Amino acid sequence: MWIPIDTRLIDHPKVRRIQRCLGCSLPEVVGGLVVLWGIAADLDTERFDGTPEALGLDYSLPDGLIAAMEAVGWARIEADHVVVSTRNQDRESAASKRRQNAQHAARMRWMRQHPEHMRQHDAADASAYAPMPQRKRQRKKETSAASRPAALEEQAGDAAGVGTPAQALRLAIESLGKAQ
Repeated sequence: MWIPIDTRLIDHPKVRRIQRCLGCSLPEVVGGLVVLWGIAADLDTERFDGTPEALGLDYSLPDGLIAAMEAVGWARIEADHVVVSTRNQDRESAASKRRQNAQHAARMRWMRQHPEHMRQHDAADASAYAPMPQRKRQRKKETSAASRPAALEEQAGDAAGVGTPAQALRLAIESLGKAQ
């Protein structure tokens, strides 16, 4: 089973505090935490029956690791069991919420596609389930290479107050005829 582990766990201040408390190396502390959290994730529980010493022996954890975890707030030692903080509850509630949201979205999609199956008292709310009108994308109108000169002439004619290209051409021909 895969469990999420912070890639910078060795730099976490609580890991450093545990390391100083135990007097062992940082890799030993990180290894012990990963082993304990991995077992908790596999068993889908945060509660381990037994004493901290028995758990340390059973899982080959560094001596005093669970007590040091309690000191930093990552474990709670009870009379006959140990509770380790793993966020299993958070992950399960988040997964449950994602499942509920996905089911709701699927129902809404189906209702929009099949409005004829709605109950009578939902008829007033039919607009809530009606398909949304799809907007068509407006394509930019591009002028072809052949029409570009005409468009430029038209713009030039308009700028001179002439009008259309045909009118500009007529004026040009008339002015040439008058000049001769």
